[in-house]
Amino acid sequence: MKIDRIKTLPLPARRDKQYQDSFQRSEGWLGADGAYSLPLNAERTLWVFSDTVAGQAGGPISMTHNSLALETPDGFEFSEKEAFTPPDGRGWFWVYDGTPAREKDHQQLFLGRFENAPGPEGFNFRFVDSWLADVKTGAHVGEVEVTAYRKLSELLPGVRGTEGAALHFGAALCEDENYKYVYGTQDFGLSKQLVLARVPRGDDLLTSDHHWEVFQDGGWGPPGPVRAVQDPAGKPLEVANELSVFRREGQYWMVTQVGNEVRLLRSALPEGPFEQAAAHPVSEEHPGSFTYNAKGHEQEIDERGLLVSYNRNVLPFAELVAHPDQYQPQFFRVPLPK
Repeated sequence: MKIDRIKTLPLPARRDKQYQDSFQRSEGWLGADGAYSLPLNAERTLWVFSDTVAGQAGGPISMTHNSLALETPDGFEFSEKEAFTPPDGRGWFWVYDGTPAREKDHQQLFLGRFENAPGPEGFNFRFVDSWLADVKTGAHVGEVEVTAYRKLSELLPGVRGTEGAALHFGAALCEDENYKYVYGTQDFGLSKQLVLARVPRGDDLLTSDHHWEVFQDGGWGPPGPVRAVQDPAGKPLEVANELSVFRREGQYWMVTQVGNEVRLLRSALPEGPFEQAAAHPVSEEHPGSFTYNAKGHEQEIDERGLLVSYNRNVLPFAELVAHPDQYQPQFFRVPLPK
């Protein structure tokens, strides 16, 4: 059943029916999580997804670890084909945020490599390392081509987080007049803290050797121990592994999800502290369904507000096979607070 408003969200947050309908599909690409959007120009946006289910609703389905879609004025063109694969064949890639490359029609995206590990169904994986990919785009989603891969450790030698936490960059990208800011997380399992790196704005990410800095105690410095981004109380800011950050009217805005709460935060500086400006609970009624990894899509701010998406999923896997629509991203609009 289609709904036009999220009953669990306090107004004025409302479902975006146009986007919701665009992702309701019954064959081919059926659903995925991730859902980062990368504007290519004023009329075209590349959407990148992580785990993806495809096939026929009510029939056999298959799963790949990432996929793509291209949004144009004519609608969405989906491809369930796995777009990114580790060059050495170990594990798989999930896709994170990206930014235009210096070369025309190229985008550069962050990837997280994962592999199987003991754990409950749906959470039996572990993080391995971070990568970057350069892709050439085209007129159709099937023309997107990976032209290069590079390990992030080659660009950030010596960077390290808190012992016992998985350190990953690429959860969100934002830029100002001088720098590209690359947000990441140090993941302790039940909690995630925000960390930050940067390169000069004119740099190409894959070739910016020796130009990276990380936010650490005392400010910015060469790759070494990172310092968690703070909240106004001076505590590490709690976030999800996927989020979004964008700059608007001199402020840095963040959308992230903690538990079932989508949080909108803002700061005068890219490194924070970030204070909470609004929060909206989200929930799903389908048995076994859960939500995660909300993010904003800056290019889709209009009089109705900011377009926000969140992922939903359902366990056990047999329930997802029976109801693949439960893997389709959910969309709503929320005005930015004054």
